[in-house]
Amino acid sequence: TSAVSNTVTVDGTAPTVVLSSTDGDGFVRDGQANVTITATFTEANGLSGTPTISIPTASDPVTAQAMSGAGLVWTYSWNVPAGDETVSVSISATDNAGNANAAPTGQTSFTIDNMAPSAPSVPNLDDASDSNINSDDVTNDNTPTFTVTGTNGLLLEILDGGAVVASVTADGTAQQLTTSVLADGTNKSITARTTDAAGNTTSSSALLVTIDTSNPSTPTTPDLTTDSGSSSTDNITNDNTPDFSVTGTLNHKLEILVGGSTVVATVASASGSSQSLTASTLSDASYSVTARTTDL
Repeated sequence: TSAVSNTVTVDGTAPTVVLSSTDGDGFVRDGQANVTITATFTEANGLSGTPTISIPTASDPVTAQAMSGAGLVWTYSWNVPAGDETVSVSISATDNAGNANAAPTGQTSFTIDNMAPSAPSVPNLDDASDSNINSDDVTNDNTPTFTVTGTNGLLLEILDGGAVVASVTADGTAQQLTTSVLADGTNKSITARTTDAAGNTTSSSALLVTIDTSNPSTPTTPDLTTDSGSSSTDNITNDNTPDFSVTGTLNHKLEILVGGSTVVATVASASGSSQSLTASTLSDASYSVTARTTDL
């Protein structure tokens, strides 16, 4: 007698499959780059044919679409549709024994969110950052602090033009954000922006801010114009509220000081040409008299 042998594999175990994607948090929106969904199977005897994927969205559903790949790893590039809903992903595959796969695990659902979040408040330049004249939004602080309110839990950013200069996770209350170094400029457009988990954004209206860190031009040396007595140029006078002629930069504050620190005369906005300032009452003494300009 003679005998022949044959090897038979008995496989009644369903293949398992784990899903992952390039959008790990599961929040997606129309218009973003396609989301790549990866199906990784575990199956000792291999798959038969090409797995298919279904994503039953209200608009543009994916129904039994063939995936790309080979072996036990397959992918699908999903063009996220419009709408707002949560959808589940299903996979259909069969192993070489004819067993259909078990329900997938891993990232099996996505939230489609195309709704823009509420707009944040317009940034407000903090008093401590608004130098010289408070509330004029002109400052010499090039890392200013702004107060702004955004929706709780969302990314909240401050932008200078289109560049992000500060960010925080919003807590739903007024928060202070200090920026990175800002370049000098007039009427810079400062906005706030919130971004939700799906990447939808909403921006506030702009606050126009001037950043000026440069020192103003030096004013002229004060010239005593009420110089009494035998000489009109000896800077000796019997006038205890003397007048001084001085020139400061146009529209800058112009001051006369004695002793380097005591302001005795001020004009809020210099004319840019020679003008006369009258000092407050001075006691008899010799004084060092200087002029000072301050920009906005």
